[in-house]
Amino acid sequence: MLSVAGLLGGGAAAAAQMTMWMSGPDSREQTAAILKAEAAKGPVTVGLVSDPWFYSPTLYPMATAPRFVPVDQRDAAMREATNPAVVRYVAPDGGRINWDTRLIDEVQPDFIVFSSFEADDLARIAADPAARPKFEAAVKDMERFRDRLNQDYEVWQRVGAGGPRIHDLMYIRPEMWIWRKKPKSATDSASTSNPSSTTSGTSGAPAPTP
Repeated sequence: MLSVAGLLGGGAAAAAQMTMWMSGPDSREQTAAILKAEAAKGPVTVGLVSDPWFYSPTLYPMATAPRFVPVDQRDAAMREATNPAVVRYVAPDGGRINWDTRLIDEVQPDFIVFSSFEADDLARIAADPAARPKFEAAVKDMERFRDRLNQDYEVWQRVGAGGPRIHDLMYIRPEMWIWRKKPKSATDSASTSNPSSTTSGTSGAPAPTP
């Protein structure tokens, strides 16, 4: 624990903070509980921006299944999820990319959820002129998704804010963003003021650049 505290700085105070994170509620479970409570009020669909893994909300038993579980089994488990239903966009030919705008344009789930594990690295690379060219395609996918997200969705809840940002420590308490679909009148207004499918991306909302 002391070595971990050394990474964070702050000695005993950092160690106490780590202990609190480790013994406190898991942000993935908290996020799942919030969304399940919404689903108890009526049908709800939750969209994910990438294949679910350890960083995903625990919305169904295999949501955090390891990668050695065949993808068809993991997909089947997702399709069986109810209250809420869960979707990750997969193209008709089976192709899948992270941050696929078709999740918004075609599926239009009630909520979209992602974690700091999924967003932080790309946000950091996007701002680094030296690193960005190597990952340009992935960064552009994220930026296009961000712009569409800001048009049709709004940040509803953030869970786990203030947790560690070092990858190996972030597992303890990743930050989760829950975005909720805007009322239709709001999205119509956004479409009128921004007829293009992209926006300036200057929104203060923390996604996917927390």
